[in-house]
Amino acid sequence: MLVGKEKEGCFRLLGKLTTEEILSLKNTITNRLIASENRDEAVKAILEYSESAVELLRRKKMRRDLLFQYLADCNVVVPVNAEKSELIRHVLEFWGSSVSSNYDLVDADSTTRVVAAAAPSPEQSKPTMQQLGETFARWFYQLLNTENPSCDPASAVEGTFGPHHFWENCTLKVVTCTPDKAEESYEGNVLVAQRLQALAREEQLLFNPNISTDGVQVQSNPHGLVIVMVCGTVHQHNHCLGVFEQVFGLISDPLNENTWKVKVTQLHLSSSRVTALPRLSDDSARELLSVMGPMSVALRS
Repeated sequence: MLVGKEKEGCFRLLGKLTTEEILSLKNTITNRLIASENRDEAVKAILEYSESAVELLRRKKMRRDLLFQYLADCNVVVPVNAEKSELIRHVLEFWGSSVSSNYDLVDADSTTRVVAAAAPSPEQSKPTMQQLGETFARWFYQLLNTENPSCDPASAVEGTFGPHHFWENCTLKVVTCTPDKAEESYEGNVLVAQRLQALAREEQLLFNPNISTDGVQVQSNPHGLVIVMVCGTVHQHNHCLGVFEQVFGLISDPLNENTWKVKVTQLHLSSSRVTALPRLSDDSARELLSVMGPMSVALRS
């Protein structure tokens, strides 16, 4: 959440964007789930729903030239050839905010890298693991939502959702309770990607994950498997249908540094009346962990 000088500074930066850019940025940040009738409402939504100043500054719409001009307006002198990541650090320092040197500050909308750029120290391992999970969840559902025909192309993240995000022997299980229970199983990265794409394309679902410690939980085992559990709300045609819970088993790609692919995933969809943002309970976390079978034994022992 943005507060104090961060909120004031982001408000000034947003003032440098066109109304079209503001509306597009609002759609990206809120997954098109918040309607805005004018520029002021869109700016308010951006400030309220941005997870942090770093997240907002990394957006593609927050261009390098805007950051440079903002710093110049604030009498902060920086090299004229400074990269965007360096400008973000100067902006955060000017606001009195802190950012770990371990994290990439490249554009949030144009990368699939979801972990710290430098190996974390033991003291940093827990927040770094949570950061991995939250960044992965945000990126995954933003990318999947762009497959929905109602998604504004101008608000889409860079990249294409497809089999390349999954290992070749990946498996997917979809469990729906509407209220009758039904299960579907798929194996292979092509079939897995196609089924998930169909949820957005044909069924026109939009996923709104709860990107917080209440909605994202992460665990790992000594063998390199990282388990990310996510919950949130699922929408269709501006209607909230219910909630979802999804678990991912991620394995690092040895050929691409700081890149992870999905080895196994299971998605639970439940139709229900939603009165509050979903949270992962201990029972739901245990149920999601059980999906991993033998792979999660080291996590529970």
